[in-house]
Amino acid sequence: MGARLDKTDAQLAESARSTSTLVSGSSIVEGDVDTVAEVEFEGRTLTSLANSNLEALKYYALMDKKTKVIVDGATYSGVTKFAKASGTPSERPTIVRVENFEGKVSGSVVENAHTAHNGKSATLLAPTAFTSELSTTAYGNSNKLEGTLHTYSTTVNGEQAQDKRSFNLIESVERNIGKIPASDTAGKVAWLKANVAKLTANWHGLGSSVGGNKASFARWSVFSSAWVPASSHTSNGVSKLSAIPGSPSDCVDVNGIFHALSHADASDGVTASVINTDYIDLEIELKPTANFTAPKVPLYEVTLDEYNKIGVSWTEEDAVKRFPAVEGTQHLTNAYVVAEGENLLPPFSEWTLDGKTKNVSSYEMEQGGLGTYSTIANVSIPVINGTTYSIQGGSGNASFYVKKTNSTGTLIVSNTNPTTFTVDSSYGGFVYVYAVTNNTNGVNYTVSRPMLNLGTTAKPFVPRNPSYLYTNAKLGAIGDKKDILFKQDGQWKLRKSVEKDVVLGGDLAWVFDEDLAGNKIFRQPFVGANPARMTAFNGAHGGDQIPIPMSNRASISSNILYVYVSDTHTGFGETYTPSTAEVKAYFYGYQLNNGTFGVPFNGTGTKTWIPLGDTSNARAVTTAPIAPSPTQVDGTIKPYRLSYVLATPTTSTVTSDVEGSVKVNGSTQFSVGSGMQRTVVDGKSTWAQLSPKSAYTSNPTNVKVTYAKNVRSALEDVTGKTQDNETQLSVHEKAIVDLYVRLKAIGG
Repeated sequence: MGARLDKTDAQLAESARSTSTLVSGSSIVEGDVDTVAEVEFEGRTLTSLANSNLEALKYYALMDKKTKVIVDGATYSGVTKFAKASGTPSERPTIVRVENFEGKVSGSVVENAHTAHNGKSATLLAPTAFTSELSTTAYGNSNKLEGTLHTYSTTVNGEQAQDKRSFNLIESVERNIGKIPASDTAGKVAWLKANVAKLTANWHGLGSSVGGNKASFARWSVFSSAWVPASSHTSNGVSKLSAIPGSPSDCVDVNGIFHALSHADASDGVTASVINTDYIDLEIELKPTANFTAPKVPLYEVTLDEYNKIGVSWTEEDAVKRFPAVEGTQHLTNAYVVAEGENLLPPFSEWTLDGKTKNVSSYEMEQGGLGTYSTIANVSIPVINGTTYSIQGGSGNASFYVKKTNSTGTLIVSNTNPTTFTVDSSYGGFVYVYAVTNNTNGVNYTVSRPMLNLGTTAKPFVPRNPSYLYTNAKLGAIGDKKDILFKQDGQWKLRKSVEKDVVLGGDLAWVFDEDLAGNKIFRQPFVGANPARMTAFNGAHGGDQIPIPMSNRASISSNILYVYVSDTHTGFGETYTPSTAEVKAYFYGYQLNNGTFGVPFNGTGTKTWIPLGDTSNARAVTTAPIAPSPTQVDGTIKPYRLSYVLATPTTSTVTSDVEGSVKVNGSTQFSVGSGMQRTVVDGKSTWAQLSPKSAYTSNPTNVKVTYAKNVRSALEDVTGKTQDNETQLSVHEKAIVDLYVRLKAIGG
């Protein structure tokens, strides 16, 4: 008893708080008492450099397992880092995208746009003649090089087993690299044929037939409308075959599809023709000059400190969380925090139920007679690597299975009794919980009160009751200058250090300043401070290295903004000096040529203006336009945008832009993210995830959560919040009284 009293006295006497710094995703915060936490958000800005020039003497990171970049002749692949210490002072990277069938769902092109079909015939079938698409399981058997085979065979005399793989190049580029500047399929196909430098199809597998082991690989020729043999092997094990066409445009059909075919020799009616596919992928290499817009490749400039941490103190998973894909330049928008320390399982209304199961109440569902071991409901839950969780099935007639994926993943637990599992990197950040019944009686079963909690001991059932904090603010960063959203004296405040996304349109006071080799400098009066970051109409970013002149770079000096723009973008020829009206026309979104598409105006020919992003002179005008181009109006391209450091940071109250609060209660799982949008339904705020996130926000990497570590600190926090609330009420009451007096004075 004395020891307990001493401990209690110490907790009451000592004021202590702890601060945890969280990044995007899920983390564990260890608290000793039930207390409300204070949260501070730090701004973040990411810019994809997929179509930008990389500068010498800087550090870069690539954060995509299916992408390669070629810089200074060296190839960097997957999640990696590199320093550009030599080579050309300013060089645009060559982008290589690797496509396969990972995540493919049969009959759908949402998760993965590529398709595969099997067929059998005495001759090789044309791509359009295949009708039997692979099942989802079959797709899964050929999406990794791991020895699991997708097998297709025929024993019909004279027939060959054939496995056709069709890769959608348009979707591959636009989902993962950037937007193709064309409005229809024909235009996008033309772009592919002009901008794809190399296609490499790689097939891993084996085949067999009458003569023994043999597998052949071919690619479809658009010019000859036939399969062009690429290579073959006679191995009795999985081996690689490749197809590398000399002319990539010969392999892009009218829909932007590349077709590859693996097949075995024909059966004699006794010995089967068998083709086995372990894995297949397609490498799509673009030309370094490929003029796509809205870049999405997660290729970023990083600081030396970040560079040193990648692959050292930051694991691959840590690095990817910090540097996700964004479209062009994105700031941290609408960050949020959700905390939960008890039951991690949501009500059954948030589970996926089968057709014969219904919700009775939040944590009770009823299902009819479905037979032996039938899945009646499932849900995915974020989990944390290295953390142990406990699960128990509550009451009812169901077992709760936990798997690593939502279909064919490893079974972790399947028990109605309390049991535990520990997460490792193979989980991918989620587990999938399944409610399964063994109902052979044909009667209705009731399932209720499952529990999933942190730790090695299963806790008594409580409903899931997360606390949350949502924000409606855009927070940026340039170098060490960062916006901060924080709470002070009961009010949320924004310390703004960065002005973000100022539109540099044609309505500004632009004039020509100087002509440089391949570039021109334009200027206008501007109040701001360096460093400044400009993003061009196509999403390209020019960096800030001086004195190297390069496209898409901005600098502020003596209340003047200077921007560097390439002659290729403007259409102003190397020796041509544009008028003020023509400079404005460019920033309205129009490009000049000499009457021939793609040829800059150098003083001869017909001055011809077309909307930036157009692929012909179809919408040409001969007078410098004075309104935003159609492509800017319809969102095909974006105007130039500038973010810059404020000479003097400002602090303002933004309480209306923050909703909720979070609490720490023992071991608490925090989920941190961004891109939530507030809407109002029936007078109440609701929040939904913006989609796709990459087009709206970067991610949080420095969210500080401060919380009381003992009873005294928690009590002080509660007292402080009560005083803040009383102050706010007093202010509101005074405002109401003042309004009442004014109304009375005017006879209201």
